[in-house]
Amino acid sequence: MTSHPLPQNDPPDRPSGSADRPRRRPRRRWLAGAALGAACLAVAAGALALGSPGRASADIRIPAEDPTPYVIVVNGDAQATTTESPFGEPLHAQVYSDTGAPMAGVIVTFHIVTGGALTGTAAFPGDAQSADVVTGNNGDAVSPVLTAGDSVGYLEVTATVPGESHGATFDDLSVGYSPAAKINVISGGGQSALSGTDFAHPFVVQVLDAHGRPIRDDSKVSFHAEPSGPNPGTAAFAGGQTIATAGIGADGYATSPTLTAGSRAGTFTVTASVPQSPYLPEATFTGTTLPQVASAIELRAGNHQFASEGSAFPVELQARVLDQAGNPIPDPSADVTVSGPATVFGHSSVGLQGGPDGVVTFTLAATDDNGPVKVTVKAGTGSATFDENVAPDRGTITMTTTGDGQQTDPGQPFAAKLGVLIRDGDSRLIPDFPVTFTVNGPAAFADGSEAATVTSSSSGVTYAPPLHATKTAGPVLVTVTIHGTDAATVFHLEVGHVNGLLIVSGNKQMAKQSNLLGPLTPFQEPLTVEAIQSNGKPANGIHVTYSVSGAAWLKGADGLVNFDTDELTGTNGQASTTLYARHDKTGAATVAANAPGYGSVTFTEAVLSQ
Repeated sequence: MTSHPLPQNDPPDRPSGSADRPRRRPRRRWLAGAALGAACLAVAAGALALGSPGRASADIRIPAEDPTPYVIVVNGDAQATTTESPFGEPLHAQVYSDTGAPMAGVIVTFHIVTGGALTGTAAFPGDAQSADVVTGNNGDAVSPVLTAGDSVGYLEVTATVPGESHGATFDDLSVGYSPAAKINVISGGGQSALSGTDFAHPFVVQVLDAHGRPIRDDSKVSFHAEPSGPNPGTAAFAGGQTIATAGIGADGYATSPTLTAGSRAGTFTVTASVPQSPYLPEATFTGTTLPQVASAIELRAGNHQFASEGSAFPVELQARVLDQAGNPIPDPSADVTVSGPATVFGHSSVGLQGGPDGVVTFTLAATDDNGPVKVTVKAGTGSATFDENVAPDRGTITMTTTGDGQQTDPGQPFAAKLGVLIRDGDSRLIPDFPVTFTVNGPAAFADGSEAATVTSSSSGVTYAPPLHATKTAGPVLVTVTIHGTDAATVFHLEVGHVNGLLIVSGNKQMAKQSNLLGPLTPFQEPLTVEAIQSNGKPANGIHVTYSVSGAAWLKGADGLVNFDTDELTGTNGQASTTLYARHDKTGAATVAANAPGYGSVTFTEAVLSQ
């Protein structure tokens, strides 16, 4: 039996695919095996006939058969391209006969296979899904240019000859999204904003592929802000970041986050790019950060100091110049004016230059005189004043108290305000210095705090806010200090022993006389008391008897008017009753509330005529 014929020329090795391509699908090749087998049988039969006795070889006649073509892939499979782009190489097939010889003049049909798992699309010229090519003398058939469509994924192309079901398949042809090739500026360029404020509009771009269509992959646009030009300024996205990213919509548009003008005025650029694209497209916006005008002065250090005559103040004075947005203005100019026995570098008025952080720093020196000193710093519309003092004998500060030695009951205010008269060694008032009153004991100021700071008066006594006793008895110490000195004084106060029963609400009310034929007129607030134990905690379940005399009545538990009623305190130690105006009397009404073991209190009310 003869061996099967082979092609005269082995096809070239197939180029390897890109390393980042998806796993290749199994390659398939078909040969005309059945036809080749039949040819082998025919050749064998002829050989037997030639060897038969009594027959001349010239008499042998074997019917001639058309050669059977078969197709192989030479080159062009395992390629990748992007949407709307041609594949890099044509599809090259070769046709052989069953004798292994190339077959010329054979029509090879290249047909695109899609659908199912093959989601990519492509077409030959004229948007054709197949193309016929006639083989040349060496049996080669090279397809027209194959161009990807707008759907991504894999596709296959078969190469077949007429009348035969066998052929070859070009597989692993893949189509990916076309990457970003161009970025168009849509809006947002040329803006300006005051330092520290947001720019009015975001930066908007449209990202297109090489065919001018909006990209469809998952790329993102990077926006990068950086100073530029001869006068570079600053700007930043949220969190002070100079780089921000934004997604790309189906229309190719991308919008930057909000950009905020920085602290340094000048020009800057914002560059939009798509780092994921091999084309690295970019588009550039320009913007300007405008300087803010000086509108506020912040005192940073050196306020409220004392100095001796002829000496420098202990701490340098520092003031920071701020713009309208509260940002420091770099290298500001400021005017400093001194009023009182002190100078700045020997001058009572001087212009100074601040540093890049907006801070103006200078030394204040006392003259040979003494007394209050005011140092005013001005820049733009901003102004602030330091309050200092030159003492004839530094540290000799006297504070004369008023309101010391008071006593009050728990829960009641102290009758007189606490005050101090603050003077220097020459008995002159020291104005405009912080004075702090600190409470230690069962008392607090009106806002509930245990410390209060006020400014020393330039005309007399400096008073603390009203002081109130809490519900516990005991001594109260109030310490007074003045900023910049070690001088101090102490108030000694006393909260009396717990009475046991306190008025919470309802005292000193007025109500109109009740109508004879109508319902009784109640007083607006109930008469509420609170029973306090010796440890200052509320007493629960204590009987409180209310007794009224004068132009009012109480209602008892039976709902009838009466001259007394009995109530129990709750968990908060409180008991209440309602007082009603009589119809037959006007004038004063007194109500005594008594709790055995806790004492008594008296409410004083009034009934007015109709």
